[in-house]
Amino acid sequence: DQRILFLSLGVFHVLFIKLCRFSSIWLVLVKEDKTWEEALEYCKNMKEGKNYNLLATTEEVGHFSALFLVLSTNISSVWTGLRYLGDEWFWVGGEPVQYQNIPSCPAKRCGVLEKKRNSSFGIRDCNKRRNFFCYLKS
Repeated sequence: DQRILFLSLGVFHVLFIKLCRFSSIWLVLVKEDKTWEEALEYCKNMKEGKNYNLLATTEEVGHFSALFLVLSTNISSVWTGLRYLGDEWFWVGGEPVQYQNIPSCPAKRCGVLEKKRNSSFGIRDCNKRRNFFCYLKS
């Protein structure tokens, strides 16, 4: 019983996905250019009382839904919650990183979802400015 709602509200593109009776996903594509750190802070402060975070594309439905939103815009890539710190990759939401072909000591240390890429993510300089996803799973 999956339901999908798409809204375009100025700088926000919002996708709501009801997965089942008790589970849903809110994806908010924020069309403002920010560094990775600024994007993370923006998501965490987005709505009082809600635990939004940068997107972790660990679930297939989340990844393809995010890709759908990117494809509906002229944006080439957006920040995700993938980050390299302290000799390891992690998702900011705490989900395990399960990619096999991820570099072990990269020069660029933040993950992006790219429109024109065959893999799940790309890696970019964290100080560059780009649009980003905020994500809430309930």
